[in-house]
Amino acid sequence: MESKISIITPIKPSTSECPYCHSHENITDGFATYKMHPDTYEQLINAGWRRPFPIRIEVERFKLSKQNRKMIRKFNQELRIKLYNSKQLFDFDINIKDSDFSVEIIKCSDLLNNEELMLEIYNVYQKYENEIHSHSTKYASFQNSLVQSPLAEINNANIKNFKGYGSFHSIYRYKSEIIADEVLDVLPQTISSVYFVYDPKYKHLSIAHVMRNDLLFIKFAFLPKNTTSVLQPMDMGIRNYITNYISMAAVETFL
Repeated sequence: MESKISIITPIKPSTSECPYCHSHENITDGFATYKMHPDTYEQLINAGWRRPFPIRIEVERFKLSKQNRKMIRKFNQELRIKLYNSKQLFDFDINIKDSDFSVEIIKCSDLLNNEELMLEIYNVYQKYENEIHSHSTKYASFQNSLVQSPLAEINNANIKNFKGYGSFHSIYRYKSEIIADEVLDVLPQTISSVYFVYDPKYKHLSIAHVMRNDLLFIKFAFLPKNTTSVLQPMDMGIRNYITNYISMAAVETFL
């Protein structure tokens, strides 16, 4: 029988430096978890608790803005692919089948056992943090925060070809090179986007904006076609929202 036990430890409120604007007025209040069932985490998200602050998007109702479409066209032209048409999705699998662009989705537990791939992702993460945010990085902290996950991995035998619930990395490659990586928590009714990094040499393509539109097609990578009973909302995570800050630019187009 599937266990739904979750283990948490409350953490008293504390002040720390904001990772974005470096203000010392940042207050953290929450708890640490060592094991959590996807159902429990989803209930917490719906109650306002989430590891990054949530912006909730109803995937089925989302429409690409004029600005989004313009950036996508530029991205498509340079990489010679066609992820979207002007208003809606193409069939994702067909669009990238014969292109140099690919997406790999891997469970965090499997990534922990693949040192070579983990180092490849870390190299992109390191460049992103250093060049975009001027942050130093450590391999151990990368593993701890973005690879190791307390979220239980649960399979749903009722959905054919479903990858299951839990924490995943969505790895985007162009000509076999990783250009972006996104950490996702997949829950019974929600996909929660935890963190997104990209290779800064593709910054001119507004890659953070374009790939953020993956919230439209990423659920189709997890679900067979015509499955609409689960994974309707999409949470896009940010730790704090700060107007006119570079890290918020990709998020602002969805507000």
